[in-house]
Amino acid sequence: MPVFIRVRLSAIRLARALRRSILRERKLWEIDVDEADCPFVAAGPFSIVLVPRAVRLFDALHVYCDGAEVWLPLMWRLRLRNAVRLAIVENALEMFESAELEETGTKSRSTARGPRQKQPA
Repeated sequence: MPVFIRVRLSAIRLARALRRSILRERKLWEIDVDEADCPFVAAGPFSIVLVPRAVRLFDALHVYCDGAEVWLPLMWRLRLRNAVRLAIVENALEMFESAELEETGTKSRSTARGPRQKQPA
């Protein structure tokens, strides 16, 4: 089998394994921000960096293994990017739900204004 076909098939297997791991084994992956304020997820030797663009449709995804960038086919990068975004969003939702929100100084609009009164026609 030619080398370029083996590279593509190996990259697809890697992307599929990373995506499944991110979706199923959420506790294994650490979510953080790098020095350039780009979100990333990391587990073991793998690090997946999401580089935001002006339009979210064009966000870049870089996969590193021991510091070396790994090439992935476009469609598999898009699927992995969506899995990373889902992991980040679900992690943020868990943090939001577990945090105790303080209600000091904040009131709902109806209690701040008082009861609603009818206006003359």
